[in-house]
Amino acid sequence: MSITMWAWWGIGLGLVLWLIALSLTRSPRTPSDGMVCSMSTGTATGTGVGVYLPVVWHHSFFSSALFGFAAGAVVGWLIGWKSGVRGVLEGTVAGWMGGLMGAMTAVMVPAQSGVLLFRLTSVLVAGVLFMVFLLLSAHRSSTEKGSSLFSPLLFFVVILGFLMVSHFHSPASWDHGPMHEQHGAGGWWV
Repeated sequence: MSITMWAWWGIGLGLVLWLIALSLTRSPRTPSDGMVCSMSTGTATGTGVGVYLPVVWHHSFFSSALFGFAAGAVVGWLIGWKSGVRGVLEGTVAGWMGGLMGAMTAVMVPAQSGVLLFRLTSVLVAGVLFMVFLLLSAHRSSTEKGSSLFSPLLFFVVILGFLMVSHFHSPASWDHGPMHEQHGAGGWWV
């Protein structure tokens, strides 16, 4: 596994863990804010994983959708649990939807468009995660202002690192391989 793959997974996981820690330390202003954060993060995480696995690691649609669903649902659940059952439900369903959308989009695009799809998805995921950060960090007490957990500039720098790693990801691993050949045989779900 290349260093850019490790960096993409590491930075992406770091961003999501940062949002989870932020959601655990501070309650959202309203339950609907918590549900929006849960839904947005679950969808973005599920979509990112759902696109990455078939495009870069050549996973099948089924396994990519399952991993994307699992990642998105867990993240959505962890961020939404303070909003009660509605927040957990929003995060779970959003993760399910994002994982399926990402995997479906990745296996439907032509192999030569995989690079563009991966980079575009990374930009969209980064944008959603930054907006969720702004929602979660908006209400803090005066004692928390110095905490790096609430620093928009630091979070933005990490987001830029995520985008740089996404841009410089090794192009040698972009070929979809035999995944697209399965469409003609009627076995695209395997």
